[in-house]
Amino acid sequence: MNVGGWHDAGDDDLRIESQADEVSILARAYEAFGLDYDDTTVDESERIAKIHQPDGKPDALQQVEHGVLTVLGSFRAMGRFYRGIITPTLHQYTMLGDESNSTDNLFYDASLKSAERTATHSSKPDDRLLFTEQNAAHEYKGIAALAACGHVLKKYNPPLADECTQAAEALWSQPRNDEKAFNEKIVAAVELLLTTGKSAYRQFLLDQRSGIVASIDGTGWAVGRLPRRPRPAQRFRTPAQARAREQALKEKH
Repeated sequence: MNVGGWHDAGDDDLRIESQADEVSILARAYEAFGLDYDDTTVDESERIAKIHQPDGKPDALQQVEHGVLTVLGSFRAMGRFYRGIITPTLHQYTMLGDESNSTDNLFYDASLKSAERTATHSSKPDDRLLFTEQNAAHEYKGIAALAACGHVLKKYNPPLADECTQAAEALWSQPRNDEKAFNEKIVAAVELLLTTGKSAYRQFLLDQRSGIVASIDGTGWAVGRLPRRPRPAQRFRTPAQARAREQALKEKH
């Protein structure tokens, strides 16, 4: 799991919802605007990044790949998402500068004496900690990010794209209490439908149309990305458009 993702500025914690949101934003931006700009070399296998050295690959896609590696890594390791990864001490948390110096880069071994170390382990308890939680909203954000990568990385990195899609579908099928995660679930379903084209996700969205219309301020941007289709989708689109206009007028005044 020690791969990918972006640290918050000034500390080194990773939150699953932050990672997932940025992956999704970058993926959608690439698709919407064709961000093919290349000014950076990124080699994930060697963990190398070189600024102002183009490598013939879109920087936006390389950032999508980098971000999803931590999201997917969580599923690979645990079959679920982490809540956060964080350093165990305040001194490490507030450290500025070269983040690689916040630990000795050795696994902590409580059986070793003070200051003792081997080639792979040490007595210093500075390893980052991983926390989990039951949070449907965060989980659906992760599912949406994985699903988005399933189609945006399809040509760039086909094996990774396929793995992201499989993970997204596996996580979607897991039971969870999603009473307070309606909008996030709709977004995840949209991404899964766009990636897989499976009728199950389309039917789910149609079954939820009354809730989508009622929450159009939080769901409209997502369902609006779906291809326009004839009836029965028209019976869904008309009230959704009316609700969106109503919300727009409310915001204006």
